[in-house]
Amino acid sequence: MCLVFKLFIFSINNLGLMFKLLNKVYVINLKKNKDRRFHVTNELCRVGLGNKIKIFDAIDKDSIEVINLMKGNLVSKFPPCFRCGKNRCGCKNNSLVPPQIGNWCSFIGIMKEIVAENYEKLVMICEDDIKFMPNGMTNMRKMINLQTFRRLGINLSNPLLIRLGASFANHLHKYPNRLTFTKHKVPSNPCFIINRPFAITFLKNLKKSIQQVMYMFTNNL
Repeated sequence: MCLVFKLFIFSINNLGLMFKLLNKVYVINLKKNKDRRFHVTNELCRVGLGNKIKIFDAIDKDSIEVINLMKGNLVSKFPPCFRCGKNRCGCKNNSLVPPQIGNWCSFIGIMKEIVAENYEKLVMICEDDIKFMPNGMTNMRKMINLQTFRRLGINLSNPLLIRLGASFANHLHKYPNRLTFTKHKVPSNPCFIINRPFAITFLKNLKKSIQQVMYMFTNNL
């Protein structure tokens, strides 16, 4: 089941069971982007998650890890297009580029750490430019609790992915004021929650070659 809802600010006193179920908040951030690190730290502190933060140093597109992957045979080359599967297409991004491979390296590192740390509950992973929106944290509190999990048949011993929202622009999107449940696969690149069993599943399903962007892979697990 795919769970989608927006984010918001609220008092730390209201975090309740959701706060207890959240072991850690991983933030992906390049060391050189200090302004973004400052922003996301303030943003998470503002919503009462300051003491859950773990900054994960992102793998840069120019890093030796990315260079080695791009030189080898692990990264699929065009053709075919990794998006549409065609040998000739009009897709703007039809081959994986260094920033996308850097993103892969970063998430592989996070998943390995989540497994190694043996977190028993939930882990949030977010980008460093997120912005919490009105009523979202209230909706999260309604969603992230054992009572709701039991009602929805969610077992924390099974792999779990909870999508917390997506890119938002006032001139392009309408902001919903209610919690939205959907069975559709809706990408949630900026912020999502997983558990350790999901991290294990992620790592087990990695093939010998990287054939798509990380978020496409994650959403299709």
